[in-house]
Amino acid sequence: MRYWSYIFILVFIFLQSELLIAQYKRIGIPFVTNFSPIEYKAGNQNWAITQDSRGVMYFGNIAGLLEFDGTSWKIIDPVLAIAFAKDKDETIFVGGRSDFGYLAPDSIGNIKYVSLLPLVPEPHKNVDNIWSLTCSNNKVYFSSVNGKLFIYENEKISVLEIDKYLGDITIFNNKIFIELSSGLYTLKNNFPIEIIGGELLSNANIRNMFPFGGDTLLIVTRSEGLFIYHNNKISSWETETSSFLKDYQVYLATQLQNGYIAFGTVESGVIIMDKKGFPTQHINRLGGMINDDHCGIYTDKQGNIWSGLEFGISYIHVNSPWSVFNELAGLSTASFLSVALHNNRLYAGNAQGLFSKNWKNDDNPLLPDWNFAKQAGLDARKVWDILPVKNDLLFSSSNVGTYCLNEKSFYKISDFIAPFKLFKESYGNYILGAGEHAGIQIFEQINDKWEFVSENQKIGYISAIEEGNNHHFWACQDEQTILELELIKDSISIIRTYDTLFGLPSESSVSILKLFDKILFGTEKGIYIFDENSKKFHPYDEINSLIGANIYITAIKNDKNGKAWFWAYDNLYDLCGYFEKDKNGKFSCKLFDKPVNKINSFTNNTFLPIDEHNILIGSSNNLVHFDPSISIEKPFFNALIRKVSLPISNDSIIFNGAFLNEKGELINEQNNHEKIVIPYESNSIKFNFSSTYYEEYQRNTYSYKLEGFDTNWSSWSNKTEKEYTNLPEGNYVFMIKSRNLYDFETIPAAYRFSINPPWYRTALAFFIYIILFIAFVYFIVKISIRKIEKEKIKLEKIVQQRTAEVVKQKDEIVLKNTVLEQQKEEISTQNEVLNQQNEEITSQRDEIESQRDMVLKQKEHIELINKEVTDSINYARQIQNALLPNNEISKELIGEHFIIYKPKDIVSGDFYWLVEVENITVVAVADCTGHGVPGGFMSMLGMSLLKEIVVKEYITNPAVILRRLRKEIINSLGQTGASGEQKDGMDIALCAIDFKNMKLQFSGANNPLYIVKSEKIIVKNEENTKLDELSTFNFQLDEVKGDKMPIAIYERMDKFTLHEIDLQIGDSLYMFSDGFSDQFGGPRGKKFMSKQLKQILINNSQLSMQEQKEVLEKTLSDWIDDGEQIDDITILGIKI
Repeated sequence: MRYWSYIFILVFIFLQSELLIAQYKRIGIPFVTNFSPIEYKAGNQNWAITQDSRGVMYFGNIAGLLEFDGTSWKIIDPVLAIAFAKDKDETIFVGGRSDFGYLAPDSIGNIKYVSLLPLVPEPHKNVDNIWSLTCSNNKVYFSSVNGKLFIYENEKISVLEIDKYLGDITIFNNKIFIELSSGLYTLKNNFPIEIIGGELLSNANIRNMFPFGGDTLLIVTRSEGLFIYHNNKISSWETETSSFLKDYQVYLATQLQNGYIAFGTVESGVIIMDKKGFPTQHINRLGGMINDDHCGIYTDKQGNIWSGLEFGISYIHVNSPWSVFNELAGLSTASFLSVALHNNRLYAGNAQGLFSKNWKNDDNPLLPDWNFAKQAGLDARKVWDILPVKNDLLFSSSNVGTYCLNEKSFYKISDFIAPFKLFKESYGNYILGAGEHAGIQIFEQINDKWEFVSENQKIGYISAIEEGNNHHFWACQDEQTILELELIKDSISIIRTYDTLFGLPSESSVSILKLFDKILFGTEKGIYIFDENSKKFHPYDEINSLIGANIYITAIKNDKNGKAWFWAYDNLYDLCGYFEKDKNGKFSCKLFDKPVNKINSFTNNTFLPIDEHNILIGSSNNLVHFDPSISIEKPFFNALIRKVSLPISNDSIIFNGAFLNEKGELINEQNNHEKIVIPYESNSIKFNFSSTYYEEYQRNTYSYKLEGFDTNWSSWSNKTEKEYTNLPEGNYVFMIKSRNLYDFETIPAAYRFSINPPWYRTALAFFIYIILFIAFVYFIVKISIRKIEKEKIKLEKIVQQRTAEVVKQKDEIVLKNTVLEQQKEEISTQNEVLNQQNEEITSQRDEIESQRDMVLKQKEHIELINKEVTDSINYARQIQNALLPNNEISKELIGEHFIIYKPKDIVSGDFYWLVEVENITVVAVADCTGHGVPGGFMSMLGMSLLKEIVVKEYITNPAVILRRLRKEIINSLGQTGASGEQKDGMDIALCAIDFKNMKLQFSGANNPLYIVKSEKIIVKNEENTKLDELSTFNFQLDEVKGDKMPIAIYERMDKFTLHEIDLQIGDSLYMFSDGFSDQFGGPRGKKFMSKQLKQILINNSQLSMQEQKEVLEKTLSDWIDDGEQIDDITILGIKI
């Protein structure tokens, strides 16, 4: 009967597991992130682990309750937590040493530990360690080792004294299961009920109990292995995993999202078991963990495992398509250069030899043959390549030559030749070897043994080779030149050599690929194909349209199912995918982009596709396994605002990371009633934020926006704080979102606040202003009325006097009127004569007015044309100014600096430009041909091309940038160098500054770089050009000259010289156009000259950049005086 019960249990569990779609891998060892006590700044031991509803992690550390939010660690309370549980509202309850309670936020968002000891009835205040607790039906059960069960409900504590010892407790199918000293029992009406077989667990030390499908409960013990509760009966479950756990002692276990169980052991790390009891993964210190000895283990919301250890914390990325074969798998830590599958055995070659193992998809990690074994009798280093040929396996090593391995023998082919690449041709019995110093070697199978037969060293170094048609081969020489080769018997020779003149893109590496029956060429501009008729290379649109533009495919290999897998990159990320071809010859492509973002963590030396579940990658220190069928879905993680403080108020904290509702419970969003009002005198605010995505958490990036202040979201950055200063009054919402390494984004987290206006702009102040204004008006009106009344009396007296004078004058007028009548008759006669003259004048006036109207119309037309031209030029100025970096961006990228930018006309032929790419700040100052509108158009073209070259292609080498810029200018302007052609272009000084490592690279086209420093500098360049030096006092000015050729077509088209300079704190850099030094002025009307400019820079180098700017501007103004500016002027100064 007992036998059949075992069979039933195993069949039941098997059926349950078959219904479950597992995403956890069996092949390889998961990646691990370790946290040492030095990093989290607390004690060695970590006893318990949990995660709150936001995703923040908590650890029961020996030094107290430890919190981690993905950015920072902190001890939030000294309580010694040894167990956690969460209720349906995700409130975290804590079982501790002689204490128990829960976590809750306070009024400003601090997570606090709240002890429940004050609620314990007086006779039971002596609480022992709480090793286990569980939540159900608004109740929390705390199991104490001294036999007391504390029940928390409705803010009250009741106590049951059940036994002299209580251990693990759980609730399953509405039953309470609890460990007593005599075994496992259920609790009914506060009384323990025996379970059949429960006595088997009397000395087993139960560590965990998990639902295991249907009415089955899995019981994990420390010393006796695994047990099953089924049909109200307990029985032992003997599996390979159970035997392992008995030997290595499980301390705690956790259930993964697919129902698998992860056991944290005392002596051998973590073992993961599927629903059938079969071990699927084994991870320990050799596999990457910081320590083997477990105190706690937990599965987080992203499906990964946290291990709390005797020393430190390990985060195991089990929910991932990525895993690794490392020391735990028997491999040495070294760069893996080759990998191959032969006769169902996996071979891997690294810098320390050749290793192999049996290849099975369902390997048992506990069995010895799961590990790799090093090839006996071979002291090899750097196994460059492995080539299966029928039953033979050929491989080459840098120090021992080329070998052959098969079931019958193991022998050396050559002890002095070890090609980087071995290639089997399809027509005969030859193998080609390429990449050993120079040339191609040929091996032939003679009498069932491979022998070296010939070599052609004239071919040079070969990086790749593929077979075409008719015994022809295609090879890549130095990654840029393509060779077409012909193999005749045991001799190989060059037929043709191809370079960029045959259509290949310039300045691009080239790989040779074979896609089914086609020879293709991978470049940084996409896939190319060779046209036999024209003998030219051209883009292969059929493939480029499937994978996208500018994708550089470095390798294509076929799996056993006929899929052609490729590896590529697009200047930002590595890409992986495969091509298929249907019966009509049409290609299709499947691309895996998000999962392959992980590859940026290690170098890809080689890869081997076996099938759609198994891709092996040789990295710089391990053999990596990738399962493309495991999709990366958007995981649970949040962007969190962790702290809000007011810097002006001594960094006073107004919010410390946790929002709460009206009941005081933890929530994910800010409540409206929590909106903070900040006084105007504290109108600067600082935000700290984080992300709860923990896989490679250092690669999390953030974007923020302050509604009410910022117009757009910020660019993505790994900075976890943002400060705003001197904000005006108003309502604001700070929003932050996070993006993980797979480019998944969170929804924005928001923090709402408002800033009060200053007292003089408050409503009360404006009310007082109105009252004072009304009083002032009333006072003025009263004074005015009094003044008017006085003026009225005075005016009446004046009127009387004037009336008497008028009467007298009237009499005089009557007398004079008689005389006027006589004069009137005389005037009438004269008037007739004047009328005749007036008619003549009127006629002349009409003609003059007609001519005036015509002139006015012409004037209006000219003014309209002038306005349209002026408006167009002003609009061009707006566009140009928008392209120039603003002061905020400049200050963020280059720190203390000044910019003098004075166009001669409305638009300028000068420009300055700067950007940060991969921690390198690229700075340029350019002087384009001409000024005004032509110069302005050239400057905008220059800025646009620099953005394409530096930002989109991630090129930061100044010499390469100028070379690319010259090429694009020539192409854009269609310059040919013909006689009489317009010589448009630009002179430019361009720097790439690594502020972190204090390194500077410079290249110039006609324009130099001035460096002022207090000690002599060492400049390394390609031509050892002597630098001009000018010294005075304690400062020295060094002139780093640019090459004497412009950014345009020119009689000299050499590469630009790259100068490399070590910087020191306090160095000053100056880049400029020639407008300042060429300006006419001064008492004699001569040019200012560069010598005088150098002297001014040295004399004022001790000043701040702003003060230097003021000195230069005043010097220029005094020099020009009443004269005219003759050219555009630009000077950029940077203080290191």
